[in-house]
Amino acid sequence: MNKALLGLAGLLVAGTGTAPSSPASQEKDFESQVRPALSTYCFSCHGPKKQKAKLDLSKARTEADLERAQDTWAQVLKQLRGRAMPPEDAEKQLPETERLRLVAWLEAAMKRLDDRAPRNAGRVTLRRLNRSEYNNTVRDLLGIDLRPADAFPPDDVSDGFDNLGDVLTLPPLLLDKYVDAADRILDRALVLDGPAPVLDRTLEAETYEKAKVADGVAEVALEREFGETVDAPAEGSYEVRIRAGQDRSPDGVAVVVVKVDGVDLGVLRVTAPPDRRQEVSASILLQAGPRRFSVRHSPARAYDAKKETLPETRLFLDRVRIAGPERALSHRRIFFTEATDRPAARAILERFAARAFRRPARADEVDRLLALYDRGPAQGKDFARAVRLGLWSVLVSPHFLFRVERDRPDRDASGAAPLDDWALACRLSYFLWSSMPDEALSELAARGRLREPAALVEQARRMLADPRAEAFVENFGLQWLGLRKLEALQPDRELFPQFTESLRRAMLDEAFLFFAHVLREDLSVLDFVDADYTFLNETLARHYGVKGVQGAPMRRVTLPDRNRGGVVTMAGVLTVTSHPTRTSAVKRGKWILEEILGAPPPPPPPNVPELEESTKHRPDAKNLTLRKRLEIHRADPNCFDCHKRMDVLGLGLENFDPLGRWRDKDAGQPIDASGTLPGGESFKTPAELKRILSASRDEFARALAEKLFTYALGRRLEGYDRREVTRAVEELRAREYRFSALIEAVVTSYPFRYRKAATP
Repeated sequence: MNKALLGLAGLLVAGTGTAPSSPASQEKDFESQVRPALSTYCFSCHGPKKQKAKLDLSKARTEADLERAQDTWAQVLKQLRGRAMPPEDAEKQLPETERLRLVAWLEAAMKRLDDRAPRNAGRVTLRRLNRSEYNNTVRDLLGIDLRPADAFPPDDVSDGFDNLGDVLTLPPLLLDKYVDAADRILDRALVLDGPAPVLDRTLEAETYEKAKVADGVAEVALEREFGETVDAPAEGSYEVRIRAGQDRSPDGVAVVVVKVDGVDLGVLRVTAPPDRRQEVSASILLQAGPRRFSVRHSPARAYDAKKETLPETRLFLDRVRIAGPERALSHRRIFFTEATDRPAARAILERFAARAFRRPARADEVDRLLALYDRGPAQGKDFARAVRLGLWSVLVSPHFLFRVERDRPDRDASGAAPLDDWALACRLSYFLWSSMPDEALSELAARGRLREPAALVEQARRMLADPRAEAFVENFGLQWLGLRKLEALQPDRELFPQFTESLRRAMLDEAFLFFAHVLREDLSVLDFVDADYTFLNETLARHYGVKGVQGAPMRRVTLPDRNRGGVVTMAGVLTVTSHPTRTSAVKRGKWILEEILGAPPPPPPPNVPELEESTKHRPDAKNLTLRKRLEIHRADPNCFDCHKRMDVLGLGLENFDPLGRWRDKDAGQPIDASGTLPGGESFKTPAELKRILSASRDEFARALAEKLFTYALGRRLEGYDRREVTRAVEELRAREYRFSALIEAVVTSYPFRYRKAATP
C-alpha cells in the first residue's frame, strides 16, 4: 500500500480498512478494539482528567454516543486520517495498524450515521447578485456590455467565494449605486431620440464561395475570406457571432479574423471540435453607411509571424451573423411591438419584469408597473419615456437585485420542499453562468420539467458547452485557486522588476485556460494536481525556462520537466502564496492543505511572532535559508503542531522563487526541497511531491467536492452535507474522476434541488 494514503497531512482513502459486515459487529468492535485504543492513546489529553481543546473522548461508550456528537467525531476522524494526533511529542504513539483500524471503524460508523439520519437540505440566506452576477445579468437581459457593477463596492468573501448569502450584505452606498446603475443601463439600452433601425444579417454556409459544404456546414480552407456588403444604419457597436468547429490544430485553436472595409477589427478563436461546434462572438465598431463585411480563416494569427510553416487547420463553419447597433437591438428587445397604447405598455412591462425577475410576473406586480407608466403623459412624456418609468422600477426591485426563493407548502419530513422550476433554473444558471436563465431553461421551467434529474444533467451539459460557462471558470476556478488576489498583488518592484503586467496576465490566463480545458474536455480532476501539460505564451514560457514557444497567444504545451504541471506549481499560485519579498513555505503548505487535501490547519494562536521576528536577533540572520528559519520558528511549542504539517509541504516547493521561477539556491545556500510526510513517504523534488499528492486522489476529490458544493449552494457546508459530498466522491471514483461526474452529482443533489423552510 502506498504510505502516502495513510496520512500526508491530509486524509486516508475512505474504506482502506476492512469494515465489519454488520452494525452489531461494529458495536462489538467499538467496545473491544476502538474504545481501548482511544483510552490508551487519546485519553491522556482528551479524557476525564484532561480535556485539551475542551474535548473529552471518554464520553463515547457506544455508537449512539457518536451520533450525539457527530461533528466532534468528524473532526477526530480528520485528525486521525492526517496523522495529526497524537502529536509527535506524545508519550505513546499510535501504531499504524491501530490507526488504520480506528479510521476504518470511524469511516464506516459515520457513513452509517449519515445514511440513516434525516436528510437536511439546509437553508440559503436570501442572496443579492454579486458584482459579476449583476454585470452578466444586465448583459443577458438587455444585450448590452456595460458592466455597471464595476463601480459597486467590492463583495465580501466567505469560505473563499463571493457568492455566499451570509456575507452579501446591502450597505446604503450600494443602494445609491443601484439607483445610478438603473439610469445608466436604460440610457444605454434605449433609443428615445428617434427611430431604432437595426442591421441583422446572417450568412449561411451555402453562401460561402469556394467552400466545401455538407449538411449545412462549410469546410473553410486556410486564408479563405468571404463576406458581402452590409448597410450599417447608425454608428455604434455591432456584434459578430459565428458558429464553428476546428480540427488538426496543434494547440486546438483556429482563428477567424473579422474585417470591415479591408481592415481587421476583431479576432474570434474557435476551440471546439467539428461535432461540437461552438458559438463565439466579438464586438466591432462601425460607421453608418455601406460597409464591406468579411471574415477570414487565419491560423497565422495564432502563431509567430517568423514561423516558416503554418499548420493545416480546418475550420468548419455553419453561419456568421452581424447585428447591431447594440443600442437599437436592446431597444427592440424591450419594445417588441410597434403599438404605443396602454395594452402595449402592459405587455412590454410584463415581459421585461418576467425576464428580470427570472420568473413569471404576478398580475399585481404588473399593475404597479403600469401605474408608473400612467404617470408619464401627465408629466409630458411620450410612450417610450413613460414605459421607461416602469422599466426603471424593475431594475431597482428586490426581485431583480436578489435571488428570491420562496418557501413552499409541499414539505417533506425534514421540513424541506423542492424548489420550483424557476428557482431551480436560477440555481443552475447562476452556478454555471453567473447569470440569468436563458430561453431554453425558462421554457423547461414553464413546462415544469426542470426538476427531473435527467433534465438537470442534460441542461448542465448543454450549459458547460456554452461560452457563458467561462464565468464558471472565472468565478469558481480562479477563486478556488486564490488567484483573484493576483490581480492586485504587487511583489517588491526592486527585487522583482521582472513582474510585469504581461507576466501577471499570462499567469492568470494559464490557470484560466488550464481549468477550462479540464472542464470542456471532461478530463480527470486529478489533472489539477499533476499534469504533463499547461498553457503558455512566449512570456510565461521564458519565465518557466521552456523553449520553442513564440508569440503572445496562449497555447497548450507539453512540459519537458515534471517539476511543473498542475495547479500546485503554476506561477500564479506560487506568487499569491509568497510574500512580496520572499517565498512562504507556510502559505504554500497551508494552500495545499486547504485546497488539495481539504485539511485546513487551525488559526495560529495569538501573540505568535512572525518568522522574521523569530530570527532577526541572530548574527547570521541574513544568511539563513527559509528551511533554517522555520526550524527556529517551530522551536516555539505553540507553533510546532501546525507547522510540522504545513512546512514540509511548503518546503517541497522551495525551488520556486516568489514569482514561481525555478532556482537552485536561497541565501547563497543550495536549496533542500526534500521532506518526509506523515506516513513515512519521502520526496526530494516538487515532481516527487506531486506524485505523492496525486496518490491521495479521494482526499483531493473530497476537497474539491466540498468547494464546489459551497459555491453551488451559496452557503457554508454543515455536518448534514457530508452524505452528499460522499456521494459525489463515489460518483467521481466510479467515473474515473471526470469533471462532469462532480458537476452532475452537485446539480442532482438533495440540497441543490430542495430548500429547508424557515418554519417547520
